[in-house]
Amino acid sequence: MVVDKIDAADAAIDYVLVHPDAPDFMKQSVGHLIRGQVDTQLTNPVWEDALKISHLKSVVRDWHRNPIAWTELALLYSKLGQRMQAQRCVSVALELAPSNRYVLRCAARFFVHAGTPDRAAGVLRASGVVKSDPWLMATEIAASQIASAPSHLVKMGKKIVESSGDPWHTTELAAAIGTVELENGAVRRATKAFRHSAIRPNDNVKAQLLWASTAHNRVDLSGQIEVLDAQDHEARALECKKDKQWSDAVVKCEAWGKDESYSNRPFSLGSYLAIEALGDGKIAEGFAKNGLQSNPQDAMLYNNLAVAQAMQGNLKGSTESLRNAIRFTDGSDGQAIVIKATEGMIAYREGNVDAGRVCYLDAMQKAHATRKADYKAAAALYMVNEELAAKTLASKRLAASVLDAMRVLPTSESEAFVDRIREQARGHRGSAAAIDEANLKNKVIGDVVNLVERE
Repeated sequence: MVVDKIDAADAAIDYVLVHPDAPDFMKQSVGHLIRGQVDTQLTNPVWEDALKISHLKSVVRDWHRNPIAWTELALLYSKLGQRMQAQRCVSVALELAPSNRYVLRCAARFFVHAGTPDRAAGVLRASGVVKSDPWLMATEIAASQIASAPSHLVKMGKKIVESSGDPWHTTELAAAIGTVELENGAVRRATKAFRHSAIRPNDNVKAQLLWASTAHNRVDLSGQIEVLDAQDHEARALECKKDKQWSDAVVKCEAWGKDESYSNRPFSLGSYLAIEALGDGKIAEGFAKNGLQSNPQDAMLYNNLAVAQAMQGNLKGSTESLRNAIRFTDGSDGQAIVIKATEGMIAYREGNVDAGRVCYLDAMQKAHATRKADYKAAAALYMVNEELAAKTLASKRLAASVLDAMRVLPTSESEAFVDRIREQARGHRGSAAAIDEANLKNKVIGDVVNLVERE
């Protein structure tokens, strides 16, 4: 017995966690014990993150070989955007428990979050247990896919899924394989894998299944997705988005963000839906700022923040946020198009209609050249919205022409945006703008409509 004997308990747990001959069930039991002790100290709802960090620092001072405490500390540092401190904690946890599933999965998630998915996959492969653990194998396959590097575990993973007697333990593995198959164009094999993962899905898999069934029409999972419970915030947000329940989707994104405060995904989706579907800059700004706390180099969160601030008339803040978006952009065509369009929005709001038009047309031409039809259509809609807001002479005709030419909307949430555009157009009387548009309006309309129609 080691009750009330801290040193003895410390040594005993160290032995179980790191000793190669210790049975797996003992490692798991001890892992749950340690994690439970840490978690019960951190569930106080009034504790701020700084206080939780202070508590965990005291835990690791007294129990420096507690890998779970180091892992939890890393997650809190990540939430606050303190990457260097988080990485140090992850490294310590991996050194203490290089084969612990919880530690490895958290470490992989951290490295993906930090933009180094190749390192996440490498840590898992180096553990030596990834080939015998379907949960770790699923994480390695997903990390490799994010890193655009083929995983050598997919074939082995398929055999494990096919021979598994417990679909709960292979739900994430099957979903990861399904995503790989989908990316390779093997829709039938992807659907088969997704159907296996749907037998006993966890929260992550439920969200992945909803994504697969909505983003890819050929993936038929009707009747396969388990009824969602109240805590499936990510899946519920995606379900509400699918059902066009925009306000509910935003609320679920907020709950999802509280669960995964280190991730950019709930904040990116929440801010985007607030802008596009709700037209609410204040809500969008809150999402973007919360997301940037743990993702301080996320270009698209900065872009969404710039749009939200411009919507509220904060042009100084919007310009600064756009500078940060440009600073942290990954250089991809998609990000370049979005940033150029936001630059156009700010120009319109500053009263520089000519510059705004040039930016939006540049964004549309770039989208057309790179075959990004959704981006092109979105830029056209935002340009029409800005023309109407600026009450230019061309705006009402431009709105009618673009909407008539747009056969397919870029996204389902664009329907709400189009409704707002139509409402603006109905109330617009074509009042004179500050500049003479007599020689411009026909060319502007022609250029935009021509780009929209050319698919």
